[in-house]
Amino acid sequence: MDMVGIMLHNIDTRVCAEYSKHVSIDAINSAMQDAISFLNPTNDNLTISILITDNKNIAQLNRSFRGIPESTDVLSFPPEGISHEEPGVTELEADQLGDIVISYEEIERQSTKYRQSREEVLNFLLIHGLLHLSGYDHTTPEEQSHMQHKESDLLNQLNIPDNIVYKMYEAHRLEG
Repeated sequence: MDMVGIMLHNIDTRVCAEYSKHVSIDAINSAMQDAISFLNPTNDNLTISILITDNKNIAQLNRSFRGIPESTDVLSFPPEGISHEEPGVTELEADQLGDIVISYEEIERQSTKYRQSREEVLNFLLIHGLLHLSGYDHTTPEEQSHMQHKESDLLNQLNIPDNIVYKMYEAHRLEG
C-alpha cells in the first residue's frame, strides 16, 4: 500500500504488563486508525492515548475524576478546555482527542457474560470511549439511540459484529 498522502493519527496505546500477552497493541492501533478516520473524514491528524489496565487502577481513576468509588469498564477523558455542542470529531478545535482507559478484567468478565470474544468486547469499549471523546453520550433515550447507531456503524466499518452493542446497553439497563 502506498502510504504517501495518507495521514495517520497518533495513537499511544499502553497495556499493563500482566495483560500484554492477551492484547495486541497493533490491532488496537489499526482499529482506532480506521475508526477515527471514519468519524473524521477530513483527514485531520488527531492524537489519542489508550490504556488497558485492571479494575484497581480504573477504580482509582473513577473515584478521582468522577467521584464514583468503584471500577468500570471504560473511562474517557477529553482534553481540558474542549467541549462539544453537538457530537462529532470534526468539530474539534485541537488535534487532541483525549484518553481512553479500559479495564481488561471487565473485558474478560463481559466476554463470558455476553458470550462475545474478548476482542469484540475490547473493540466495543474502544468505540464507546471514542464516541464519548467525540461528544456522544447516552444519558437520555434519544442520545442512547443515536450513540448505539453510531457504535453499530463503526463496528460494521471495522468488520466486527455489532450485536454486542445492544447486549451491552440492555445489560446496563437491567443492572442499574
